[in-house]
Amino acid sequence: MRRPLAFAVLVFTAAVFLVLQLHPVEFPDYTSCSGQEAQIEGTVRDCTVKTARDGAGSLLLSVADVDFTAFPPDNGVREDKGARVLVQIPCGSAEEAKTDSGRYLPGCRVRVHGSVYAFEAASNYGGFDALLYYRTLGYAFRMVRCRAELLPDKDAGRTAGGQIVRALAKIRGALSDVLDRCLPAEDAAILRAMLLGEKGTLPAQTKDLYQSAGIIHILAISGLHVALLGMGLYRLLRRSGLPSAACAALPMAVMVLYGFMTGMGESAARAIVMFLLQMTGRLLHRTYDLLTALSVAALLLVVSNPLLLYSTGFLFSFGSVLGIGAVLPSLGTKSGRILAVPAVTLPVYYACCYSFPVWSVVLNLVVLPLMSVVMGSGLLVLALGLVSTGMGMLAGLPCRFLLLFYRAIATAAQHIPGHAGIAGKPGAWQIAVYAALLTAMVLLREKLPALVKDLWIMAAMLLLTVRTASGLNLHVLDVGQGDGIFLSCDVAGRQGVRILVDGGSTSKEELARYTLEPFLRYQDAADIDYAILTHEDEDHLSGLLELIRQQDETGIRIRCLVLPDIDPASQGENYRLLKKCALECGIAVRTIAEGGRITYHASGRPALSVICLHPEKGERDPEPNGYSTTLLVTYGQFRALLTGDLEGEGESRCLARMRQLPDLFPCLAAGKAEDITVLKVAHHGSSGATSDEFLAAVSPEVSLISCGRNNRYHHPHEETLLRLNKAGSRIYDTRSGALRVQSDGQHFRLYQVRAGK
Repeated sequence: MRRPLAFAVLVFTAAVFLVLQLHPVEFPDYTSCSGQEAQIEGTVRDCTVKTARDGAGSLLLSVADVDFTAFPPDNGVREDKGARVLVQIPCGSAEEAKTDSGRYLPGCRVRVHGSVYAFEAASNYGGFDALLYYRTLGYAFRMVRCRAELLPDKDAGRTAGGQIVRALAKIRGALSDVLDRCLPAEDAAILRAMLLGEKGTLPAQTKDLYQSAGIIHILAISGLHVALLGMGLYRLLRRSGLPSAACAALPMAVMVLYGFMTGMGESAARAIVMFLLQMTGRLLHRTYDLLTALSVAALLLVVSNPLLLYSTGFLFSFGSVLGIGAVLPSLGTKSGRILAVPAVTLPVYYACCYSFPVWSVVLNLVVLPLMSVVMGSGLLVLALGLVSTGMGMLAGLPCRFLLLFYRAIATAAQHIPGHAGIAGKPGAWQIAVYAALLTAMVLLREKLPALVKDLWIMAAMLLLTVRTASGLNLHVLDVGQGDGIFLSCDVAGRQGVRILVDGGSTSKEELARYTLEPFLRYQDAADIDYAILTHEDEDHLSGLLELIRQQDETGIRIRCLVLPDIDPASQGENYRLLKKCALECGIAVRTIAEGGRITYHASGRPALSVICLHPEKGERDPEPNGYSTTLLVTYGQFRALLTGDLEGEGESRCLARMRQLPDLFPCLAAGKAEDITVLKVAHHGSSGATSDEFLAAVSPEVSLISCGRNNRYHHPHEETLLRLNKAGSRIYDTRSGALRVQSDGQHFRLYQVRAGK
């Protein structure tokens, strides 16, 4: 067998991943400590500057050797002694944070006082699993709004290792200052990320742009840095006439130190291990094999931290090299070879990001060849800028021009329809079949014609985009304190209709970016047929407004915005703002009132109907809750009632109208209780909504409540819960995660997102 080590590592890695799937790692729970004030002491391992979207600056300290005994013993903290704490210290501006960062050198002891917050697992499909991410990095919890005090420690930095780490931190700080002096702020931030591993000051807009274009990888310390720095130094030393051992040993040492200085991320660690093996092979006069070196790097990293198998950085880094080493030689035609890297990274994109930046295949053909010029210019800025700011500025001109070019082509790609390549999350069976097909193609590469291999891999890629969902799915999202409901109806994997009802929160910032967009990507919902706003309160509208404004960047488009058809005197500022933004973005705007309906029918399946029960056309109500759009969703025998924030007189008016609709509510018309499958409880479970009379009329089998954890309104209220229990309804709320109801028109099943599952 060729490359037995590579095969063995592949089997070992697959076995580790399977074990993690069957027996997930249990982490100590810090949720009971969230929001509490606490004081810790520990040792600084790293200090970085973080710039927020609004320009505010802060310091992020990685604090190790923390004494956890100050925490209550019943939360498992005492068993978490190896973990670190992420400490955030507000500094006002990025400049102030950069100035203060020089105080917190690695090895110094600090006392920190601030608020403890637990990292949270994903509570929506497609959501970011902060708990798993930060646990992979070794963090137990975070502390915010902190004050830090340096403590005397006579041993700090006295060891050889401590002195080296401190020296590297000082060098990184000095080089960062050079970039600030010689380059404009945004270009300096990009070069800090690209050359020094400092991503905290990278503007959010730039990061989003590079990510959507599929060129974010150029900001990571990776093989390109090793090729330019390590191999460049090696070749230079070889020309100097030094002994072979010295020519190899010095670049090896330099690259290891460079890796530690820049944070030793997954891609950097992979590239440096492979470089060390390459140099060792030259010393021993042995042939260097790319795939064997990649396997050794993977083995070392997985053994040291098995959770890296969940890291997208790890998967993208190793997948890219695997594509070059294994898939590229297997592809026959020159045009087909551009698919080598995407062939391996595509499953990672769809499994983790639920989309693939389509034009990244073309953009990388332009971007990557120019990266040596960008980095070379950046390195000259660092070298000459130490001597003269003017010389550094001159050396940075090529770099500035190319970064401007990158920005231009990435922006242009964003405006091409379908650039996001949203396809939702593939099933585990699809990824397994895809991996088998890709492996078979590599193994049979000498027996297959070139064109057949290219068609083979393209067919396998198409397999990943097939979705098999069928029937009706109703999601009540965890948006914190607010409302967000998503309806989809598919037939045998063919996309049907997509409806978003509300999307707002008063407890979650940037709801569209961090909740709605990832969820919609996960659901393969690049096109929303209807976005229905029940009323204009912030906790129903904020994320919807963001989604409309960001649709060109995200690739998620709303075809029609549906607003309640109310008297102009009742239309407030938010109502008019949302309507104006939708029209400016080319979105059709319609109104809906009692009797309006949206119907979708597919052959062989029940018809989906969304019927408006309230408000009456032209209704006037000084309180938005009073005119809240109320919808009846029917799909075969399944019936759901979505009530927005309906309460008080509005609820009474709606109930009176329902009794006058015998075709929809025959039992009510006959003076009996109607059987509603699912009730979305009004106004987050407020005591002023969902009255006894209303519950007696609709008799819901299941009641779903959208409310935030520890919300200041204390929703859901005890009186409402008692009324729901009295009505015999099963109660679920979003404080434990998003809720999903799936129905085939006859039966239904209810799921809740818990712990990111």
